[in-house]
Amino acid sequence: MGANTHESKGMDLTLHIWRQINPSKPGKFHTYQTSNVSPDMSFLEMLAKVNRELEEKGQEPFAFEYDCME
Repeated sequence: MGANTHESKGMDLTLHIWRQINPSKPGKFHTYQTSNVSPDMSFLEMLAKVNRELEEKGQEPFAFEYDCME
């Protein structure tokens, strides 16, 4: 994951996320880019931000465990 910091905005991030429909299907890494990620965000908050962006584009969000946020 690479990061560039801007003075007035948050970080620009490139994520490489493993996606696999189920254990019997092959999977692969997908690359997602997001911007304006606050340095105060937790990693899980950042993943939720990327999922919202995917949903806004009509794309399938990825699954991740987040019980520790509750």
